[in-house]
Amino acid sequence: MVIIGNVSRKVDSFRPCAPPSNQSVMIRVAAIGAYQSLLQSVDGPRFLGPSSRARIVNFAIAQAQDIYGQMVVYLRLNGIVPPASRSSV
Repeated sequence: MVIIGNVSRKVDSFRPCAPPSNQSVMIRVAAIGAYQSLLQSVDGPRFLGPSSRARIVNFAIAQAQDIYGQMVVYLRLNGIVPPASRSSV
């Protein structure tokens, strides 16, 4: 046993990992394929210029968050508590 400060771990209990199952290999292959498709260049809105799918998804999420933030400010300025900020009691 190796002791480092207050942390201890067993070095002598190393067990080799089992070989990956076919299902886990297929999941990894699908994840790699999805990742590669996010990097493909596509024609998006002209104001973004040449864009990958990941950039367009990132833009859409950021835009939705920005608009939600504007709605929250508008509601609070008019004395209304936004639904997400209301207590459930």
